[in-house]
Amino acid sequence: EGDLAASALGRAELSEALSGLREELAAQHEAVQRGRALKTEPAASEMLEQAPGERVAVQQAIGKSDTELVMARRPAEPPGEGVIRAPAADLQQASKLREAAGVGSDPRRAAIESFLRSWARAWSQQNVEAYLAHYSKEYRPAGGISLQAWSEQRQQRLSKPAFIETQVGNVQIRMIGEARARVIFDQSYRSNMFVDRVVKTLELQRENGGWAIVREFSDGG
Repeated sequence: EGDLAASALGRAELSEALSGLREELAAQHEAVQRGRALKTEPAASEMLEQAPGERVAVQQAIGKSDTELVMARRPAEPPGEGVIRAPAADLQQASKLREAAGVGSDPRRAAIESFLRSWARAWSQQNVEAYLAHYSKEYRPAGGISLQAWSEQRQQRLSKPAFIETQVGNVQIRMIGEARARVIFDQSYRSNMFVDRVVKTLELQRENGGWAIVREFSDGG
């Protein structure tokens, strides 16, 4: 009986010792896991310091054996977010196409477009004096008539209708040297007496700091 009691006591002590060892191992494992988590935090902080201007999303996984850091990084958006910038090659090609079409930042072109609108407006307003002021003294009327006869004819044609509407569109400007230009555009004319639509060409030259019409013809005529 004494031996049996001693054996039972020995087993109890061994079980208690094993239990304590398990608790100690569990505590050590937990400490190791905490150490790993603490060790990763400075790394994340360093990444944030080393990459200012970047968006960093940090997600810590829960319920796993180790702590996980998931870093989602992308460059910060530059100023002017949402602006689409064309590649330099495309911009150069567009510039060449604009030059070939006669489109550019030349202030002479802007002045010519303004001159054309002024001419059409004077016609629509049936302002004979302002309309004729757009023509050069060197203007050569079609049909071989004199400038005086043409001026009288235009005065009659602008004054007779009850109304006139003149519109221009699809304007193309070709510079010819420094002091001349050719302007081709769609012209729509409407009055209570007549309706017409033609492709009009005006040849302009520089005069007195502005532009003046020296030739005018429609469609290839």
